[in-house]
Amino acid sequence: MVGWCNAAPRELFPVLRRLPGNSEGTAFVPCFLIAPGRRRQGIARRLLQAACDAFERRGYRRLLGKPVRGVTSPADNAFGPLAIFIEAGFSVLFEDEKGNVYVERKLKPDAAPEKRPSQEAPEPP
Repeated sequence: MVGWCNAAPRELFPVLRRLPGNSEGTAFVPCFLIAPGRRRQGIARRLLQAACDAFERRGYRRLLGKPVRGVTSPADNAFGPLAIFIEAGFSVLFEDEKGNVYVERKLKPDAAPEKRPSQEAPEPP
């Protein structure tokens, strides 16, 4: 495996329930995993763009991310570098006291999301 990106509808992430706004039509990209020997080669950028494209095709209106500002280790980068989100057209919504930066990209505003069966996802660390 070269890289992996976790991306799913917002309602599958209990940690996001406390965020303001309706979760309908919103997806979330919480983390990436890139093989150590393949880091810094644009793989996370391509995975993020693929997630944007996939959710847009499915009619989602917003895509959220939660990168960390001031990354100091590969573990911090698991949430994705802030720069790749900004380069992909995301804007900063707010930053919390832990340094998490919540970002958003508007997708197709007129399309309705496809209906999927509800599933429970484990709460992200």
